[in-house]
Amino acid sequence: MDLELDEKKIQEIRRLIPQLVQEGLISRKEENKRLVEFYLALSEEALNSSRVMYKVSTDEEMAKLVGVSNFKGFVWVINPAYYSMFYAANALLSSSGIKILSEVGAHKLTFQAFVYYFYLTGKIKAKYVQEFLEEQESAEEILGKERVITEAEQKAKQLVLHLDWEREKRRLFTYGLENFKIENKAKTSLERASNFYKEIKKLLG
Repeated sequence: MDLELDEKKIQEIRRLIPQLVQEGLISRKEENKRLVEFYLALSEEALNSSRVMYKVSTDEEMAKLVGVSNFKGFVWVINPAYYSMFYAANALLSSSGIKILSEVGAHKLTFQAFVYYFYLTGKIKAKYVQEFLEEQESAEEILGKERVITEAEQKAKQLVLHLDWEREKRRLFTYGLENFKIENKAKTSLERASNFYKEIKKLLG
């Protein structure tokens, strides 16, 4: 895996975010701070959904309690795990009055704004930024989310994808990733989302 937030991407984010603020695609207003609890609640709900899916997928007795048998919903652990991180990032952005207004490429812009306002200022560790990046790409690849539909989104896509890594990952998922690999990925996603949520809550005080 070779997804990295390298210097080239960082410089592009440094250039892009002020431009998007100027264009009105990112808002910086005091009133945006009222959204913190809203996003934090969504993050917690998504995290709990991921936990439930993982539990039902790994505990046959729990699966039977909800009326299913031999349930393996590991792919559906990954999506809410990522969304938990996405909403937590938005909660942190909101705490500084920042809101993404563009509906096109909102996930990529959230990541870029998160890097610009919290990683580049030293308020959050690189580890959490890297994990956010990796989970965003995994969720997108596995479930087909956030497809590139405009030139602007093409540019955003380039900031977080490494061609060789993406091609290899696509090959794995296209030709059948064994269940145990999906289960391990789901476990990693859930752990990352849980740690990310805790870190954001600490930062929010």
